[in-house]
Amino acid sequence: MNYTTHDPTVKLCGCGCNQPIPIETKTRKHQALPRFIKGHNLRVRKLAKATCQQCGVEFHPFYAEQPYCSVECYEPNRGNSRKNRETKTCEVCGIFFDVAKYRSKKAKWCSRECWNNRRKPNLKSCDTCGNQFDAIDNRTRFCSHECLISWKSGETSPVWKGGKAAHRLRTQYKGALAVWRKAVYKRDNYTCQGCGAKENIQAHHIKPVSEYPELGLDIDNGKTLCITCHGIAHGRKLRLTSKYPKHCKDCGSKTLGRTLRCQSCSQKYSWSEGRRSHSKRKGFIPVA
Repeated sequence: MNYTTHDPTVKLCGCGCNQPIPIETKTRKHQALPRFIKGHNLRVRKLAKATCQQCGVEFHPFYAEQPYCSVECYEPNRGNSRKNRETKTCEVCGIFFDVAKYRSKKAKWCSRECWNNRRKPNLKSCDTCGNQFDAIDNRTRFCSHECLISWKSGETSPVWKGGKAAHRLRTQYKGALAVWRKAVYKRDNYTCQGCGAKENIQAHHIKPVSEYPELGLDIDNGKTLCITCHGIAHGRKLRLTSKYPKHCKDCGSKTLGRTLRCQSCSQKYSWSEGRRSHSKRKGFIPVA
């Protein structure tokens, strides 16, 4: 086939159609022209024929020097580096497979599917519905999230109090609970009865509502405590609904409750801390 012409700037298609390859196919300035016009390389594969050196069958090669028609014919004629392999048995499906010698001690599965199914099934009974399921962990007790939720609600729940949950009773009070809280604050002069603080105060039920629902709106059963004293009364640490106060820590101006300081005080604080840390690194201020 004549792939070139006397004009060095013109190059003919390599499929034998004798059409010049357009210069517009170049994407870069100094890029060489391709061998075929777009789509003409498929003609070469359709027209070319070769005979497999292993099985003797005629086939259309992808390139001119392709000696074998398939991977099966190519497998027996691989190089020595590919022949030095060991045969192992898959632990899941039992199929024999070849691996390189350096992987002979670690290779246990023939495919990705067998590797995914390498774990033996651990059958357990669900504590809620009683169905058998494959438990990934020995501590697993339920077959699904729905069974876990149904076990946590009702008499099977570990925190069951006989249907007298405090939050259920509070929802029945609606706005009456806010009136009771304000009356308790007013009686105690908005002051914590434990430490005398006047910030972050809360109304505490002396007798719990879950055990004495009839005293839920009794003012004599209420007591004003700060959040620290309230946590001590319940034996656990309580936290505010908002992480930050609604007033600036430095100047006291009103904020949105998202930061400790207002915008101007935050800038001053960051500048002062930056200068202070820089001085510490340089050794101007002794570090304690």
